Amino acid sequence: MKKTNAIRFLRIVFLFTVSCIWGTSESLYAQNKTDGSWKDNKITLRVSNEPLGKIFEKVAQQAKADITFQGVTLVGIDKPTTINVKDMPLDKVLGQLIGDQNVKIRYEGVNQIIVEQDVAPQQKDGLKKLLIGGVVLSSDMKEPLIGATVMITDGTKEGGTAGCITDKDGKFSLHIDPKASIRVSYIGYQSVSQQILRENTNMKIVLSPTSINMDEVVVTGISKRSKGSFTGNFVTVKGSDLRKLNPNNILKSLQYFDPSFKIIEDNSRGSDPNARPEFQMRGDQSLGRIDMNSMDLMLDNVSSRPNVPLFVLDGFIVPISRILDLDPERVESITILKDAASTAIYGSRASNGVIVVETKVAPDGALSVTYSGDFTLQAPDLTDYNLMNASEKLQTELKAGVYHPDNANSMNEYNRYLRNVLAGVDTYWLSQPLRTALQSRHSLNAAGGTDLFRYSLGVNAVFTPGVMKESSNHSKGVNFSMTYRKEKIVVGANINLSETNGNNSPYGSFADYTGVNPYYRPKNEYGEYVQTLDDYVGAGSTPISNPLYNAHIGVKDFTRNLTIASSLNAEYMVMKNLRISEQLSYTRGMARAEQFLPAGHTRFVAETDLTLKGSYSKRVGEMSSWSSNLGLNWNLPFNKHLFSLFANWTLNEDRSNYVNLFATGYPDSHMDDFIFGYKMATNPSGTEAISRSMGLIGQFSYSYDNRYSFDFNISSETSSRFGTDHRLAPFWSTGVRWNAYREKWLQGRISNLVFRATYGVTGGQNFNPYEAIEFYTFTNTMKPINRFRYWEQFLEG
Repeated sequence: MKKTNAIRFLRIVFLFTVSCIWGTSESLYAQNKTDGSWKDNKITLRVSNEPLGKIFEKVAQQAKADITFQGVTLVGIDKPTTINVKDMPLDKVLGQLIGDQNVKIRYEGVNQIIVEQDVAPQQKDGLKKLLIGGVVLSSDMKEPLIGATVMITDGTKEGGTAGCITDKDGKFSLHIDPKASIRVSYIGYQSVSQQILRENTNMKIVLSPTSINMDEVVVTGISKRSKGSFTGNFVTVKGSDLRKLNPNNILKSLQYFDPSFKIIEDNSRGSDPNARPEFQMRGDQSLGRIDMNSMDLMLDNVSSRPNVPLFVLDGFIVPISRILDLDPERVESITILKDAASTAIYGSRASNGVIVVETKVAPDGALSVTYSGDFTLQAPDLTDYNLMNASEKLQTELKAGVYHPDNANSMNEYNRYLRNVLAGVDTYWLSQPLRTALQSRHSLNAAGGTDLFRYSLGVNAVFTPGVMKESSNHSKGVNFSMTYRKEKIVVGANINLSETNGNNSPYGSFADYTGVNPYYRPKNEYGEYVQTLDDYVGAGSTPISNPLYNAHIGVKDFTRNLTIASSLNAEYMVMKNLRISEQLSYTRGMARAEQFLPAGHTRFVAETDLTLKGSYSKRVGEMSSWSSNLGLNWNLPFNKHLFSLFANWTLNEDRSNYVNLFATGYPDSHMDDFIFGYKMATNPSGTEAISRSMGLIGQFSYSYDNRYSFDFNISSETSSRFGTDHRLAPFWSTGVRWNAYREKWLQGRISNLVFRATYGVTGGQNFNPYEAIEFYTFTNTMKPINRFRYWEQFLEG
């Protein structure tokens, strides 16, 4: 018994001794690791085109350590970076990422990495840098955001390359110049900007969640989709890139980024500033008229432009004139939606593609005022014209047999021209109606506010004198926008006023000057412009008019356009992943086009009836439209899965009408008002149109690990343009996408490789809104009812 107890006692002593030795060795091991030797732990990482701040997080995660930036500012913290290392010591990996920046790295404890300034920060303009710091929290969960990027900026969305990221407690600290600004961003949350006026190490910055990071979305006009999971065919171009190519016309720049979008210029109009181009997406889609007079353009008469894509501005369908008159400085981005998977949500109006324009959102922070101006010099180029002078032209005509020596009348005509040549007449008619034009664009914007309330006010003016003398197109605009954000509610409003004044050249068409002989005198001996260049009229010939004469007799030819557009949008976050929104818009436009030709105009040279000499053409039109979009957006992310569901109910109404008046009998150029006409040359004419529509839109999308995606879109629309037997227009599309570059076996080797397939049905309604309705005219013709009139249908895949 005693022996047994002794053995038990020895066992207990042995186990106690082993435990002490084991504990001591562990303590010694931990003590050895606190000396920083764990900085040599091996790191294997392959990352392509990710922000530097995110790579720091991945390195720290693999090293099972926490990284903290203490009063340090790293350049390029938000810059896309690529790294490929295998079994490289932690210290060397961090050194490779930081580069030769003026910082040092300390390793404390068993898992603490501290990045701090190596020397005191330099002063700028004699001002000491400010030390700021604080914590970044989420507004929904009130939890710290780990790895949020804190960038030093100039107070706008653009600019800024230096900053830091928050640590495991959501804290940050850095040095900053006085009166500079910081922008705090985090994936899935809306960025916040704030100007720094004094030192503050106890800042509290709260970020509100958003469904998708705004820098990684496709703006479809109705909703925002993640670029990585969107199956449709699209091209997105930043406004800054568009302005680099053409600061005055962003649509002209857009065609260089995507060859499917084309602007068809009318070469017969030359450099006329009042000429309006034709737009095409993927060529001609429909048959129909393509004439585009100023009234059709302002009133958005789509029946005269069957191949023009649909234009969407900040979520609202707008006439082309709104886009043409938009201040380029306000454009944030333009997205082209081309296939059925991306355009089916617009139903019967999307057959020609969709152009989505997003304008800038007012930044928060102190009031900032910016001005931008561009000046363009346009000069006519006549170097391709190698024309004869007056003497050469006359001798060539003589040798060609234009003048017959045996015919006295013919030789008299020749002698008249020869007398002008000998007197030194050699008129270069091509240069007579032309000038060098200085065009300018000016934009002045003021913006500011806080995260709670933001506002912006902008005025812009564009002065576009044409190369043809006295031709011009001048536009002015005022825009005001505001956004109010309170917890789960966001309310925004926008109002825009634009006016365009166009003047056509009284010098007529440039083609009129290409057929005038250089031996003609434009003026008489008194220095006055003559109406006819050749008083000699032979049998069967007509007088030759002087195209310069019309420019000095009081001709009027102008257009005026005034548009007022307003919009109101509200958004309510019902819960974390459920959002409901409402958008309302109203637009009203007025247009006027007038042309006055006095009796002395060369058009009436052969007219003998005084009541028909002189004419006045007047067209007056107006349009109005309103729309309502009620949307519901639901997202459910869990693990590597993301389910999204979007529903939208739309209501639209468009009205337009214009009247044509034409009168004759204006004997005096000072009687330049329509009421002074002798009589109406034709009966008043015009057009009137009302179109109403209602639609339901549904979208379902699924994404797994941002690698595999599936989309299904469906829309159903009813329109007053359709016949009674085809009131409902259904459209649908589906698509799949595989982001192969995100596969582990391709990461670090290929930066972008995507496979996708789409198929769907889109439609078009670019026809007269009354084609489906029975109506009679005051002539002897009638048009029967067409109950079977329905939308054009396009299958795309």
